[in-house]
Amino acid sequence: MKNIQLFLLLLLSVFIYSSCEKDDPDGKWDDNIKLSSKWADLEATADSATFTTEGTWWWVTEITMNDSTYFPADSINLEADSYVIQVEDVVVERKDANTLFVKAQENTTGEERTIRVGLEAGDYFDSVTVTQAAN
Repeated sequence: MKNIQLFLLLLLSVFIYSSCEKDDPDGKWDDNIKLSSKWADLEATADSATFTTEGTWWWVTEITMNDSTYFPADSINLEADSYVIQVEDVVVERKDANTLFVKAQENTTGEERTIRVGLEAGDYFDSVTVTQAAN
């Protein structure tokens, strides 16, 4: 009788273990944005960079410039195929489902400007970093 109980317990353990989900945990989705590039360098004068994506289901989560972080306004529909976010002298635009456009006005600060645009698609997070030369 004890052998049968031990066998059933072992069989139940194997069943429970094999039925566990083997997918990656939250925050570890595969790259479903597929950016054309993650970096761009801009001139100190007004300049821009365009990034393309293979994925179409993504949105902008934040914009960081040097040490300040900005979040898109609640009035912006981040699920739309196109929208514009302006932060200080920088415009971040989702032109269509596959195009992210970043434009910076002339950098007159005397210091290099670093712009990071955070992107999300479900539980996958990515970003592009744009560095603008100092004037």
